[in-house]
Amino acid sequence: MSVKLGGYDFYQSIGCPKYAMAPMVEQSELAFRLLCKRYNTQLTYTPMFFSQSFVDDENNRKKYWQSTPDEGPLLVQFCGNDPQVLVQAGKLCLEMPHAKESVVGIDLNLGCPQRFAQKARIGAFLMEEQNLIREIVSTLHRELPVPITCKIRIFKDIQHTIAYAQMIRDAGCQLLAVHGRTREQRGTVQGLADWDAIKIVREHIKDIPVFANGNIRTLKDADDCIEHTGCEGVLSACGLLDTPALFSGVNHDNTKLALEYLELCAAHEPPEHSFMTGHVFKMLKDKVKPYNDLKVLLNTARTRQLMKDVVVELGFREEKEKMYK
Repeated sequence: MSVKLGGYDFYQSIGCPKYAMAPMVEQSELAFRLLCKRYNTQLTYTPMFFSQSFVDDENNRKKYWQSTPDEGPLLVQFCGNDPQVLVQAGKLCLEMPHAKESVVGIDLNLGCPQRFAQKARIGAFLMEEQNLIREIVSTLHRELPVPITCKIRIFKDIQHTIAYAQMIRDAGCQLLAVHGRTREQRGTVQGLADWDAIKIVREHIKDIPVFANGNIRTLKDADDCIEHTGCEGVLSACGLLDTPALFSGVNHDNTKLALEYLELCAAHEPPEHSFMTGHVFKMLKDKVKPYNDLKVLLNTARTRQLMKDVVVELGFREEKEKMYK
């Protein structure tokens, strides 16, 4: 039986990644993970899985679970508020196809600020229930054969945030990702992430790796954040959705990236067609603005091939415009 590594031993065992894709609800599926990994994303997370659904519904499990033997390092993110259900979900996950080769840890979502999370009492809406969080993290740490990682948001009070992060570390978390926004900073009022708060947390958490999340739109942002906060790495969500080649530092053409993504979808079909629509729209939202007919076609395309045809047409029009100019 292999020894479960922790802290910096764990971090070194997965290659000391600096640039990570943040976990996203219905957006960090296999095809998109593989696209980003081609362009220097070094660590990825699955989409957020609801632990109870993962345990109770075998069809749900089979539909949404996707991996390949060589896609690691991969962290599997679960949300929930029952320690034993989360343990069951973690154990089931490790039995899924290719999990033994790709999965390096189980991540606990303590940062989701959306209203559905409030109703379900999960994510960032567990922040006031720190005894429960301690029980969940320590139970996962004790009972699962892989390391436990956590993703959190900050409190307005920095001392409260420090104590919160230290409690999670002491309970058994082996890598902590800190989103520099409060639970209330979401949607149209999210504002900028507070790198200074992340830096202070980092200064008080020295014995496990810490990743920063928030305001990462370019490779320079990523490197500036690492330098400012002292963290080992950064997570990006919105930045990668807009520019999947973000961490490459090279200005790749998003039309070509969209076609590359759709080719990956042919080999690894996303669980829902809406995943493809969402990704292609985010990549091409600026490019299709002058072409209302293509926007409509993208929105109504119900197959991957039709979406590909629209993207190819967009490329033709872009080339024609360049020649005309």
